[in-house]
Amino acid sequence: MSANGWLAGSVKANGVSLHWTRTGGDLPQVVLAHGFTDDGLCWTPIAEALEGDYDIVMLDARGHGQSEAPERGYGPLVMGEDLAQAIVVLGLERPAVIAHSMGAMATLVAAGTHPDMVRAIVVEDPPSRWLRPLPGGLGRPSEVERLRQEIEVRRQLDRTILVATARAENPRWSDAELVPWADAKLRLRPATAAALDPAEHASTDWRVILHGITCPTLVIGADSEVGSLLSIDGEALIAELVPQARIERIAGAGHSVRRDAPDQYLRLIWDFLASWPPTSS
Repeated sequence: MSANGWLAGSVKANGVSLHWTRTGGDLPQVVLAHGFTDDGLCWTPIAEALEGDYDIVMLDARGHGQSEAPERGYGPLVMGEDLAQAIVVLGLERPAVIAHSMGAMATLVAAGTHPDMVRAIVVEDPPSRWLRPLPGGLGRPSEVERLRQEIEVRRQLDRTILVATARAENPRWSDAELVPWADAKLRLRPATAAALDPAEHASTDWRVILHGITCPTLVIGADSEVGSLLSIDGEALIAELVPQARIERIAGAGHSVRRDAPDQYLRLIWDFLASWPPTSS
């Protein structure tokens, strides 16, 4: 059980042990999928806002939080299948999924390859660089190793230093965001550096995946002038291939939209989820 009194445990999904935290209750189910270097509890402020009306499930992606950290499998196809299988193993019934960055890409894969599995998705600032084919090959060992070293160095830092750094770099973030952000960095495993290897992404056909998404879709983009990773071209590709998608950008918000503009973000979430209640199946 977590410090919030929430349930916690692990499931085996796609061959990897994935940790989860869950608010519980006989309520509509919503899965939250975090971005790179975060983990499930980074969603704590959002989960606290939604738990009165939804059963919130926060997953730690492979290599993050308390989940297992294999050396490979950090591309969107594998992580999308992790998410899909976790939904099945947890016995969730067509949940909505809200996801950020890396988790957003995994969610697009899960929704595009398993279109009947989720009832609706919200993707927060999905990186457009993943919406184009990347070269194959053996990857970039120097970049992967550099990131591995950065992750390991940061794991050795004191939590108070990480919190202070995050506060200085992100003055708009609430205090409730800072500690979970720092704790996630301390739990992150160096194996996740494999995410920089183009071989992890080479077989991802985004046109096919996006075209396969049939559920209601909300894209919440950051401000293109303030560090959004969703480019105008990337937005256009989603609009073309996911015609039911509603695309909203929040002015002044950076890549972590919900942290920079929580009130606007939550208004969009509340309205969207209310529009797509669970179906009886």
